[in-house]
Amino acid sequence: WVSNPNKPMAHYAQLTLDQRYLIQSLTHQKNQQKDTAKQVGVNPSTISRELTRYRQEYPNQPYQAARAQQLSKATAKRKPYKLRGALEEKILKGLRQQFSPEQIRGVIALEAGHKVISHEAIYSYIYRQQKVGNQELIACLRIRHKKRYKQRGVPQKRGCIPHRVGIEERPAIVETNTEPGHWEGDTVIGADHDGVLLTLVERVTKYTIIVKLPSKQAVFLATRLIAVLLKCPLPVRSITFDNGKEFTDHQRMGRLLKTSIYFARPYHSWERGLNENTNAGPPVRADPGVHS
Repeated sequence: WVSNPNKPMAHYAQLTLDQRYLIQSLTHQKNQQKDTAKQVGVNPSTISRELTRYRQEYPNQPYQAARAQQLSKATAKRKPYKLRGALEEKILKGLRQQFSPEQIRGVIALEAGHKVISHEAIYSYIYRQQKVGNQELIACLRIRHKKRYKQRGVPQKRGCIPHRVGIEERPAIVETNTEPGHWEGDTVIGADHDGVLLTLVERVTKYTIIVKLPSKQAVFLATRLIAVLLKCPLPVRSITFDNGKEFTDHQRMGRLLKTSIYFARPYHSWERGLNENTNAGPPVRADPGVHS
């Protein structure tokens, strides 16, 4: 049985036995997966998942349609494993020994002689525990789960600040460090997002102001920044910020302080090098009346 290659690909809930025999034949002929998918009449990702599932159960063995059909039926009937009892204890023990969910999955499968649980189920278990306030297990992870990363290729909001003026429009005299009154600013977030600090550094004198904020919201930051700079003995000719959303109220800052505000290019932290270095270590000079 061969699909018409000119017929649009259909979406199948499950591959049929005839399709699996065709996959077997084409795979043994060393066809590429995309060519196999075109002949079978499915999406290439369907072929990829089918072969991956087969190799996980039968590593180093050629694809066999009958065996793959049995595997599919068994998978469909299989009830999800509950993380409790001996299985849960094995997972907890592995996590506390700093093993990754992938390693734990592999050890359990070796002991049982077959696949028992996926590493995705272990990750889900860990994050469910975190949601109910149990931080112990999340701390056992050596790296973040790849599916918890921000999606690559998705447009980021960083730098999308309304009416922002880029650093490329900042006067050249700022770079010479000969005229006081040009500031760099950013926020520092405490461990586990506990506490927010606003840091401001004047480029020539290295005068540093540290302000504790009630939250990272733009309205709170702008209000506190305006208040401390209005009392500051140094002039405020310009401020250069990072592209965090907490600086979206920059127009109010500029209007009330009668100054110009610029933004470094996204992910170009060296364009505010003095402020970055200040945040990384103890401040050169802090305003005792401001920081708390």
